[in-house]
Amino acid sequence: MISHWFGWLALGFCIVLMLKFAARKSHISSLNVFFRKLHIPIGVMLIVTGLLHGIIELIKIPSHITVVITGIGAMVLILFITATYILRKKL
Repeated sequence: MISHWFGWLALGFCIVLMLKFAARKSHISSLNVFFRKLHIPIGVMLIVTGLLHGIIELIKIPSHITVVITGIGAMVLILFITATYILRKKL
């Protein structure tokens, strides 16, 4: 049950981060400033809740291999985006 809550929290954090991207692309400066302050803490919470959700679900017996593969793929993409941010000056 707790794993489902971590999954929903991770989805919520992901949506908030996508709203920040949309605010930047639509040139709404007040929303962009608001989301700029929340961007890094919400990103860290997304990674933590996503990893907790994934670990708990992998400990349980996975019922559908497709769900496991898509979850691992999503987490790899999130970590890739984080790595490109951290290494942005070297890239």
